[in-house]
This record gives sequence, C-alpha cells and structure tokens, in this order.
Amino acid sequence: MTCPTCGKRTTKLIIWSLVLFFVSVFYAVKFVSPLLKSSRDENKEFVRSAVPLTDSGRLVKAIHVGWDNTDCNLVAEKRIRLHMSKPKVLEAWGSPARVITTHDTAEFKKETWILPGDRKVTFNLIGAVESFEEPGKLP
Repeated sequence: MTCPTCGKRTTKLIIWSLVLFFVSVFYAVKFVSPLLKSSRDENKEFVRSAVPLTDSGRLVKAIHVGWDNTDCNLVAEKRIRLHMSKPKVLEAWGSPARVITTHDTAEFKKETWILPGDRKVTFNLIGAVESFEEPGKLP
C-alpha cells in the first residue's frame, strides 16, 4: 500500500500501529481487571452481610462463618430457598430418608431428596436447590 498524498509505503506503519494497539489492550486488561475484580468482591461482601442476623441466625453463623446472613437466618428457622446448597439444606431439614438420582442426558442429572414429613428437594447439576415441596405450606 502507498499513501495517497506522499506516495510512501504504509504497510509497515499499519502493522506497527496494530502491534501497538494490541500491546496496549493487553496491558490495559492485565492491570485494570484486578482493580475491577476487587471492587466487585467488596460489593459482594457488602451484600452478603447487609441482612441483619437474628439471634438464632448468629448461632448458625458462628458455626458456618462463610455462609451469608440470609441463609444463616433461614437455616436457623428450619427453612430453605431456591439456589441454596446441599450442606445448607442438610443443616436446615436434616438427612434425606431417600435419594433419587435421575439422568436426563449423559451430562445432565438431577438429585431429589425425600425427607421426613413428605418434604422433597430437587438439586440441579451443580448441587443447588432447583425446587422444593413442603406439604401444608404455600411457596
């Protein structure tokens, strides 16, 4: 390629401009992304502790320090919610009387816990509550 005004070859100029552009993008991502990540983690910690703990929730939090306040309060009240993990359900409702594993495809499986009192909890592939039933209570 040649420049239309001066007639000089511009191929080297274009290549060096592209190299400089990609190097600057690489360093921007390398140095800016950790700053963005840390601010997101701080916000997550704020949300995690924004709900005040009840007295019984404090007892659960003392045992399970990494759990968020909402889940500690729910476990203390023997309640569960969607997307809750298996250990939290186990702490809130106890051990299952029966476990049923279903495979929809080779990669996709669901696990259903049948608990005393005709309660059912279905977990998705990553072990989070997908649905649950508690007789006599509306969702």
